[in-house]
Amino acid sequence: MNLLDFLRPKISLKKGLMPKHIGLYLRDAHAQPQLKTKNILQLIYAQARLNIPILSIYSLPQGINPAHLPSRIDDLIDLVKTLTQWKLIHTARIRVTIIGHWYDLPSRLVEPLKKLQEATRHHDTFFLNLCVHYDGQAEIVDAASIIARQVKLGRLDPEQITKETIKEALSTSYFVPPQLIITSGPHLSLHGFLLWDSATSSIFFTKKGIIDFSPQDMLLALEYYQSTRQEQLPQSKPSSNSMLIPTREKHS
Repeated sequence: MNLLDFLRPKISLKKGLMPKHIGLYLRDAHAQPQLKTKNILQLIYAQARLNIPILSIYSLPQGINPAHLPSRIDDLIDLVKTLTQWKLIHTARIRVTIIGHWYDLPSRLVEPLKKLQEATRHHDTFFLNLCVHYDGQAEIVDAASIIARQVKLGRLDPEQITKETIKEALSTSYFVPPQLIITSGPHLSLHGFLLWDSATSSIFFTKKGIIDFSPQDMLLALEYYQSTRQEQLPQSKPSSNSMLIPTREKHS
């Protein structure tokens, strides 16, 4: 697949304003597993082509309806096994990290997740975070527990606790916060996705779910992101640092 094959009239993206980290939370609306997996692969491919170092995907919320959990686990197993065998994961050196309380899930999912992490643990060019059985409030509670234990052991003075202290205790401590979060659904909410890290993120809301959100839509989200960040910078003339990338859809 070629990202440029998707695309027609052109928009301009500035290389110097590309985000280092994008978060994706796209509703699936009970889509077929094969279609979900195929589109997620396209978005990861776009990550590599656009040179976005970190992509975090909200793959399975912790508070999901128990009646829907078995089918969602089946869908995720399909994705994880496909990623493990996908050539691009290895040629582009994409390291996959699982974030959340995923180890509390059935072993039929936990084992493939372990294999995927192990198969990519030496990769260091791009980073893909799968948030599985994840809850943003629970992540902060876990961080508070870690900090409380450090205080109890005398390793940390309570007066020295800062925002950086909390960040270092989060499961996302090794990654910069997402500059751009893309989310879909009937409500304008992040639903706790990367709750601590999203404090200063630009948010792009879309009506499209996981099987409809395409690489073109990611480009539109990036265009929106750059427009919000450009407003914070001094005005300057267009330069050769711009990337002309075609697209065939407009932001609605």
